Amino acid sequence: MDTYKIIATPQASSGQAQDSCKILTLNAGGIGTASGSGQCW
Repeated sequence: MDTYKIIATPQASSGQAQDSCKILTLNAGGIGTASGSGQCW
């Protein structure tokens, strides 16, 4: 079985730095998580 993890990190010098979701991850099973708060997925 193939496995992977995609990580999206907000860039400090952009408007993304203020996003409430912070760091988003998505794994091969389709499970998404966020290190911040709010409705991120």
